[in-house]
Amino acid sequence: METSIPVFICCELSNKAKKWTENDKSYKLISNFNDYINFRRALRKVENFQVLAMERGEENEVLTWKVEVNQAESEHPGNSLRVAPMHLDLFLTALRDSIFRLFIPKIQRTIRRLLIARAEEAAISCFAHNLRQLFWREGIKADTVIALDPGYAACKAALLTSTGWSASPSNNGLPMP
Repeated sequence: METSIPVFICCELSNKAKKWTENDKSYKLISNFNDYINFRRALRKVENFQVLAMERGEENEVLTWKVEVNQAESEHPGNSLRVAPMHLDLFLTALRDSIFRLFIPKIQRTIRRLLIARAEEAAISCFAHNLRQLFWREGIKADTVIALDPGYAACKAALLTSTGWSASPSNNGLPMP
């Protein structure tokens, strides 16, 4: 995503998370997003996984992130209009208002929407690529297989025998250390 004006992605701890204490259940979530507290990076250097992480942090009310647009005034289409000198003050006031109230927020919303869409598309593409590689592999015959699915709060396990019989040690999963 290239622009002629400087655009930065900024992320910080949310106001709600700043009020949390160590006794709060949600306080532990902050450590999951340490890399994104006081995060500031140029738009072209932000990776897709970072956008998705900031989105998750915002959904969990740990982070707030925004698109910071600098020097957008020079790109506004109204700057190229010629105005009679007697109306210049009124025009410049209206132009400044439209830039800061309408133009910049529109740019911010559009960039944010495009970043999220790009990141989600890349994540789906990566998942599809990895899944395709798994499906291309030859199946395992005459062996017993244990499958582990590490999750956020627990690790689920399944046992498959060579006859296709499956056994699951617990329905809830094993707690993560």
